Amino acid sequence: MGRSRIDIQAAQARRLLESTGRPVTFTPLDAPHTMHEPMAQQYADAITEWIKSLP
Repeated sequence: MGRSRIDIQAAQARRLLESTGRPVTFTPLDAPHTMHEPMAQQYADAITEWIKSLP
């Protein structure tokens, strides 16, 4: 899957989430789709920061 296809999917997901009225923070990551394996620390950091933002 090419990068532009992933960007399109991310934009569509963001539009759908925003349509619910909930705030959305998009964090672009220069990482493979399955970053949890080859980039474990970056994945853990991104998830940890997201969890901290939850009410």
